[in-house]
Amino acid sequence: MFNFKKEADTEYIDLTDIDVFQQQYNENFSRLKYFGLQYLPDEEAVLDIIQDLWLKIWERKETLISQSAFRSYLYQALYRSILNYLKHDAVVKEYAGKDPYDLEEQEATHKIIEAEIYQALNRVFEELPDACRRVYAASLEGKSQK
Repeated sequence: MFNFKKEADTEYIDLTDIDVFQQQYNENFSRLKYFGLQYLPDEEAVLDIIQDLWLKIWERKETLISQSAFRSYLYQALYRSILNYLKHDAVVKEYAGKDPYDLEEQEATHKIIEAEIYQALNRVFEELPDACRRVYAASLEGKSQK
């Protein structure tokens, strides 16, 4: 993704070197934090997003990255990540705004269905001959076929 051809007048960085990576992190962290806070006032969320961004960069282990292209990438990636965070947050808030009785009703419906399935299984289990029923009961208790 970041592999560019070297040109004589362009400064390149090698993010596979831990020292270079740490240096880039230290140089860009405060800038990214300030930039992120312009779009998302939640400082903790911005810091988490920035950490995720650097983790992804480290996992890719890119080489031969132009300094200017890398900075541009950092800002664009942070901006996109913040937009994704805001979209996700809106969905969470919308879901949280739902009537809790609707959720309780759904849970009650699931419990009713579960009870009916359990009752049907018990009915089928009772219709089995005694020997089969004992074998299945033993297997449900974790016993072997012996």
